Amino acid sequence: MDIKEKITDRKVMYKGRILEVEKVTALLPDGKEVYRDVIRHSGACAIVALDEDMNIILEKQYRIAFDDILIELPAGKKEEGEEPLQCAVRELEEETGYVADKMTHMITVASSPGFSDEVVHIFLAEGLTRTQMKWDQEERLIVWKEPLSDAKKMVMEGKIKNGLAVAGILTACQLKGI
Repeated sequence: MDIKEKITDRKVMYKGRILEVEKVTALLPDGKEVYRDVIRHSGACAIVALDEDMNIILEKQYRIAFDDILIELPAGKKEEGEEPLQCAVRELEEETGYVADKMTHMITVASSPGFSDEVVHIFLAEGLTRTQMKWDQEERLIVWKEPLSDAKKMVMEGKIKNGLAVAGILTACQLKGI
């Protein structure tokens, strides 16, 4: 069964600092014309940072789209031309004030494939050394450590709703046998 749509036209409707919105015209396999709103994004990284005692670094950040404070992993948008690993190293230090001796790619996820091409590369950071936070002037974060097993419990209880954090925490727990 053919389920692929054939794109016949793309039009940029909005271009902003972190994303671009396209109106895409496509043909379904049966020939019916459909319209899709698509968000184009350069991608991002997220980091599961674990210390020697298996504590994970978590963040609380206000997210205006939800009008709520969410529990998340250190994460951020890839800069133009930046590799995912470079993004992860930069974001970890900027948001938490830590650098890692070892950074391992765990998983890549499509954050919202129904309307966005954003992919997020999730890394495991180990061998942490404290430096100094270099926060973005527009970011306000609460950063703390939590046992990885407690973070898993928070996921299972629905206290952590951010999909990237859920994927990263559960993947790290699987890798670490938790």
